Amino acid sequence: MNFETPNSAQVQTMLDLQHKLNTIVDADWIAKKFPYLRAAFVESAEALDHYGWKWWKQQTPNIPQVQIEISDILHFYLSDILLSANGDNKAAQAIMLEECQLTTEDVVLGQKSYNLAAADTPTLFELLAATSILRQRSFPIFQELMLRNGLNWGSLYTAYVSKNILNIFRQSNGYKDGTYKKVWNGLEDNEHLHDIMSRLDSSADDFSTLIVTALTEKYSAVK
Repeated sequence: MNFETPNSAQVQTMLDLQHKLNTIVDADWIAKKFPYLRAAFVESAEALDHYGWKWWKQQTPNIPQVQIEISDILHFYLSDILLSANGDNKAAQAIMLEECQLTTEDVVLGQKSYNLAAADTPTLFELLAATSILRQRSFPIFQELMLRNGLNWGSLYTAYVSKNILNIFRQSNGYKDGTYKKVWNGLEDNEHLHDIMSRLDSSADDFSTLIVTALTEKYSAVK
């Protein structure tokens, strides 16, 4: 598979954001060791549904929804990597960069070997679900699915960072207690996020900070 892997800055930013979000959800998340790969399994099944797998009816893949599910799987992969490193972000970065460099062409489950390039997309989602059930991460499968569904690490990084920051922003502004306002001047916050993203350079070192600043400015005008 000819695929450009994420760079160290992208990986560190994503891990930092995931650590922050997990801590907001539960400050003791590392000690509690939630089964994040169970969630990756469920998201894989949801992605399969959006892609289509029923041979008895006509189905058209909903690629935008599949891309969202792939981004959601990444949230749980990142969380599991952080657990593997006991919350040490630098160690987690090294783990992820190494795993993304793996060039495995075949995956063996049970008595059967699957060639990733030859497998169809529904089978790849099944393989990602199966490895998740076994509490294993597989970036070769994950990255093949990215490639099949119109994603690279640049576009997935942008989607992940923006959604993660919005989730953190919501939590920090009363999402848990119900005081957060999701509609700003007639538009939902995710629509404002899309507008902000269209005007920012995702390659900027302070990309995440710029998103937070813009969200804060827009939201302060609503309150």
